[in-house]
Amino acid sequence: MKRTISLILAILMITLSVTAQVKKEVNVQVFDAANGAQKKTNDGKLHVGIVVSPIPPRAYYKDADPTKPLLGYEIDIITEIARRIGKDVVFYQSAWPTLFTGLLANKWDMTASNIFIKLERTAMMDFSEPYLDSDVACLTKKDKNINSLADLKGKIFGCVTGSGPETWLRDNMAKYGPYTLRTYEGYQDSFLDVEAGRLDGAFTDMVSVDWYVREHGDTTKRAVTLGLAYRVGFSFRLHDPLVPSITKALQDMKRERWIMNIYHKYYNVYPPENSAANIIFEKGYVPDV
Repeated sequence: MKRTISLILAILMITLSVTAQVKKEVNVQVFDAANGAQKKTNDGKLHVGIVVSPIPPRAYYKDADPTKPLLGYEIDIITEIARRIGKDVVFYQSAWPTLFTGLLANKWDMTASNIFIKLERTAMMDFSEPYLDSDVACLTKKDKNINSLADLKGKIFGCVTGSGPETWLRDNMAKYGPYTLRTYEGYQDSFLDVEAGRLDGAFTDMVSVDWYVREHGDTTKRAVTLGLAYRVGFSFRLHDPLVPSITKALQDMKRERWIMNIYHKYYNVYPPENSAANIIFEKGYVPDV
């Protein structure tokens, strides 16, 4: 009898252990912030402001149809983080110019959208562990003779309003210009204007340029990069208690090469071993000037 009871208990313990290891299904909701959607206080969910693009790979709707699932490498990363910290996710589709103001106004808990961890931003926001590296690059048509920063003079360029590329282009106008700047709410519209010949080039994060060139390599190319090599992370309000748990989840995902593999899923190549997709910042990351 004792042996039978011991056997039953052993089987029960194994069953409980296996059950505990089954991945929790994360419920995902998506709202349009332009329609006034914002988070419900203390509902236990992870509320994320994000810019959704019509094109891959960061955050986009399948077939560019908002009634279909929200996909992308940032969506995959955030959903996995939510699973690890035991929360469901609510995404709020936001325009870039209102992404940080919505965060500071408590409309969502964190922001995602290939956000560069810049020193001036750390004065008003906290950031997670970096999970990606990204330079700023210029998309042009293949026949454009833009091969160095010296070739910017006299050209017409597009960039996203309030973005790092816009700041850099305005700050360096005297050095590499004059050139004309046109601003957009999303980089995808500037890419279309490049293809249509209304712009000589469009500046945005390099991962988005490289994806577009991968899909439209017959007509476009990556012309130049700025050599800035920003680390990318999620941003939060100052002293938000979510930051340590999300950073721990990211570090665990790096140890398991989860971030490296999700990058490969969308780009068909692995990021460098010395990139933020693999490096664990045990003492925290502080951006350079």
